[in-house]
Amino acid sequence: MRLLSCCVYFTGIACVLLLITGISMVLTRVFQNLVHNTIKQQIILENGTEAFSVWESPPPPVYMQFYFFNLTNPEEVLKGDRPFVEQIGPYTYREYRPKVEVKFMDNDTRVDALNPKTYVFQLDMSRGPEDELVRTVNIPALTVMTRFKDSMLSRIIADLMKWKSVGLFGTYTVRDLLWGYEDPLLKALQTFVKLDDHFGLFYQKNGTDDGDYIFLTGKQNYQDFARIDEWSGQRSLSWWNSSQCNMINGTDGSSFHPLIEKTERLYIFSSDLCRSLYALYESEVTVQGVPALRFVPPAEVFANTSINPDNAGFCVPAGHCLGSGLLNVSVCKEGAPIIMSSPHFYQADPKFAHDIYGMNPIKEEHETFVDLNPVCERHSQMNRFIAEADWDRAAGSKASSGQRLHGAAGSLQVSPCEQHQIGLEIDGYLSSHLRLLMEPDLCRDASHERENGKPAGVITLVCVGEVYAPHLTLVLFLPVSSQTENIQTLVFPVMYINESVLIDQESARKLRAAVTDANIVINIPFMVISAGILLGIIFIILMCRLQGPPSTKAERQPLLSS
Repeated sequence: MRLLSCCVYFTGIACVLLLITGISMVLTRVFQNLVHNTIKQQIILENGTEAFSVWESPPPPVYMQFYFFNLTNPEEVLKGDRPFVEQIGPYTYREYRPKVEVKFMDNDTRVDALNPKTYVFQLDMSRGPEDELVRTVNIPALTVMTRFKDSMLSRIIADLMKWKSVGLFGTYTVRDLLWGYEDPLLKALQTFVKLDDHFGLFYQKNGTDDGDYIFLTGKQNYQDFARIDEWSGQRSLSWWNSSQCNMINGTDGSSFHPLIEKTERLYIFSSDLCRSLYALYESEVTVQGVPALRFVPPAEVFANTSINPDNAGFCVPAGHCLGSGLLNVSVCKEGAPIIMSSPHFYQADPKFAHDIYGMNPIKEEHETFVDLNPVCERHSQMNRFIAEADWDRAAGSKASSGQRLHGAAGSLQVSPCEQHQIGLEIDGYLSSHLRLLMEPDLCRDASHERENGKPAGVITLVCVGEVYAPHLTLVLFLPVSSQTENIQTLVFPVMYINESVLIDQESARKLRAAVTDANIVINIPFMVISAGILLGIIFIILMCRLQGPPSTKAERQPLLSS
């Protein structure tokens, strides 16, 4: 009986102590803080750390899938009908993107690096070989017509186009359209002006970088992990019309700080978009068995000023704002009339998709998203769509390495998806002017077309290419010839790209193990409370046994009576 009593008292005391200890640990977040502090110390850019190794050379393979919009009715378009396009692809390339020339500075609080990208074709993951043909807009012709619209070369260009039978549309192989080909019009113009006679959406972009970056290492503040401190020697931009729009915020999209909260705004800077953008929490997802938080850029990021007044600074020239879903980046592309928007004009003004047969914007396919594990800094999957081209190079200027035209929301820790398109807008006055140069007899009938310096007729042609995420479209404003006199104003898609990375099995196993270990440690207080509750139940059972069953009336009678 004495042993049972001791067990009861010991169980009761242990129950109380465990409950008090467990509840205290929950309230003070002891183990959660321990895990978080450990993560903060480990997730920094420092030689010898796993975080630095993954940041410098991401282990999962990255793939670029190019989808083209093949024009099926060019003759009808020239007569004024709506274009009918057929999406073809993918044409898949393995992308290698290591950080190189890495140099630490300022007591290891900052790190300087370049991020060149190299692409290798993957036939087994593609629709067909690189020799397959695509009919699309003749971008070099439209580009030089815009570049030299106010010079004496405009007449020469018109004559050369007529002499060489250069049309508004052309047929090209996938290889030529992406990586470059010798253009006959550009080659002929070399007699009059110094320019490169090759053009390609990714011309001279295989093995090159988009500029010098200086990142914060996270040594002083974990939230600064991989955050861009400087890009191409500057801490803010100078292209836009407000200090807010010129800010360089966030990372390059390849990494984010650990311990992500659902309430955060995740900022990403893209040199290809010439701006920073942000994403907001949308939902919880699971990627390769890894729990993640999905973040997406809201529609107001690229909305017009009537919806988001903060975007007024992105209106260039000042006060000249485009419709929702479009961003004019010509100011940062040496004057090339380029506009960004989402593939299939997702989240853009519906009129853009309505103007093209074959456009079908779908949230699940064309929305930019980023899936992040909220605890650890690690990639699990990435998908992003990018539009890419070097229009100034096609026109003869030598663009710097930091002017690579591709939208990039970035390679993201668990899974991002991003898309962009490129387009060309054809100025009505230029169209009429070049038409008169090619057909002088029309001069007398065209004098009325120029009112207030520009006629009403305008055409927009879009070329879609590579995105980092999120889904943006590049649009170019370019001139045209008499072939376009009947064409309506529209945005014509050319290509978009799905850039994706799926975490390898070994990295996924490590990430799952890290998440499991962190969860076990964080949940120790609840284990202690559970043990206290269990001991409480045992204590009650022992107390009942110690007291024994209640006595009967007969048992309470005295054994002897007087």
